[in-house]
Amino acid sequence: MTEEPEKIEQAELSSFGGKIGAVDLDFGQFASSWDPTMVSGASLGCMPYWTPTPHPFYLWPPPAWDGYGYGFEQVGLQPYHKFLDSLNQTVGVDLWHEYMAAKNEAVSTKDFGDCRKAFEEKKQDVRAKLASIELRSEHVPLTLQLAYDDIGSLFLQEALTPDLQQELWNQVLQTLLPDIQNLSKDANGRTVVERLLAPTPKNPELVDKLLEVIPELAGNNEGCRIAQIIIRAGTKAQFLRIAEVLRPTVEKLIVDKNGNHVIQACIEVMPTSCVSFIVTAVEGRIQGIAKNMFGCRVVQRLIENVPQLIENVVNGIHEHTLYLANTKYGNYVLSHLLEHGTLEDKRKIIRTVIDNIEEGIADLKFSSRIVEACLKCLAEEDGLGKEREQLVEALLRPELLHKLMQSKFGHFVVKKFISSVFETRPGEEQEKVRKLLRNAPPEVLSGELGVKVLATLQSAEGKLEA
Repeated sequence: MTEEPEKIEQAELSSFGGKIGAVDLDFGQFASSWDPTMVSGASLGCMPYWTPTPHPFYLWPPPAWDGYGYGFEQVGLQPYHKFLDSLNQTVGVDLWHEYMAAKNEAVSTKDFGDCRKAFEEKKQDVRAKLASIELRSEHVPLTLQLAYDDIGSLFLQEALTPDLQQELWNQVLQTLLPDIQNLSKDANGRTVVERLLAPTPKNPELVDKLLEVIPELAGNNEGCRIAQIIIRAGTKAQFLRIAEVLRPTVEKLIVDKNGNHVIQACIEVMPTSCVSFIVTAVEGRIQGIAKNMFGCRVVQRLIENVPQLIENVVNGIHEHTLYLANTKYGNYVLSHLLEHGTLEDKRKIIRTVIDNIEEGIADLKFSSRIVEACLKCLAEEDGLGKEREQLVEALLRPELLHKLMQSKFGHFVVKKFISSVFETRPGEEQEKVRKLLRNAPPEVLSGELGVKVLATLQSAEGKLEA
C-alpha cells in the first residue's frame, strides 16, 4: 500500500511573506479534486518557488513515489517523463525525482540556505541533461508543455537556432501557434516566442496572430516585450494596423507600468503619421500625464521624436511649468524640454524660474533640479544671454545666496552655479561669486552644507589656476 504523504501543518514561505496550510485530504482522490488555482501556471513543472495561495495542498511527490506514479498528469510533469523516456534516458527520470524531492524540501523548510542550494544544484543537473538532448520531430508534440516551464523553455531556446532544420522549426511553430497569445503572456513562454520572432523576415502568420491581441499584450508584464518586438520590426501596413488597435486603449497604456514601454516604442519607430493618436491622447490631459511616473516617459519621447506634432502639448507644459516643477516626475519633463526643446521653449521655462527665484523655487526638492537644469542650459546655449544675466543677477543677491547655502536642496543649486560661472564666465563675475561666498556669515560657512559649498568653490578655483 502506498504510504500517505506527510501532512505539513504550515510551511512559511519567507521569501514571499505568505503561508500555506494543509488539511486532511485523501491522496487517492487527488486527481479528481485538483484545483489549478493551487499554484500559479508558471509554477507547474520546475519553477523554483511555489506561489503562496490560500488553498491547502500536500507537498509531493510522496515518499513512496513509483516512477511513473499517480499525479504527474495533473501537474504537468508527464511530458518530461515521456520526453526523457523516449530517448531511453531513464536516468533522467530518476534525476527528475531527485529534483522534485529537493524542490519540496526547499519549499517546506524555514531554512532556505542549504536546501535552496541543493535544489538549485539539482535544477542545474536537469538543465544539463536537457542540454545534451537534440530536438527531433518526435519531440514536437511536447513543445507546448516545455514552453511553459522554466527549464523546458531554456531547452527550446537553445534548440531553436538558425541551424535548426526549417521543416522542424515550422513544426514547432505550428504546434505553438494555437496558444501563442497565452505563451506571450507567460514568463517562460514569452522567451520561446521571442526566439520564434528572431528570424528576419518574421513569420507573417505568427505576427498576425500577435497583432490581434497587441493591446492585451501591451498591458501585460511579459506580453509588452513581445509587443515591442513586433512594433520595432513592423512594416508601414502593420504600423497602421497597430495604431488602429491601440487607439481605444492608448490613454490607459500611457500611464500603465507595462503599456508605457509599448507606446514609447511606437513613438520611436513609427512614422509621424501613425503617432498622431498618441499626441491627441496626451494633449487632452498633459498636466496629469506629465506628472505621472509612467506618463512622463511618453511625453519625453514625444519631445525627442516628433517635435513638429506637439505644439499643443508643449503649450500645455508651459501653462503648468511652476506646478510641474514641484512634482516628482513632472520636473523630468521640464528638464527634457530644456534639453531638446526650441530656443523659445527654453526661454519660457527660464523666465518662469527667474520670476519665482525669490519665492523659493531654488529651495525645494524637485523644483531646485529645474534651476540646476536652467544653469546647465544657459552654459550651453548662446542665444539666451539676456536670461543668463538676469538669473545670475538674481542668484548673486547675498541674502538669497547665503540662504541657499544652508538649504538641503538649495546648496546643490549654489554648487551648480559655481561650476557654471567658473567654467564659462571668467573675470569679474567669478570674483563676485568668490567674494560673496567667502564673506558669508560664520554660521553659514561653518555649517555642514556651507563647508560643502566652499569645497566646490576651492575645487573650481584649483581647476582655474591649473
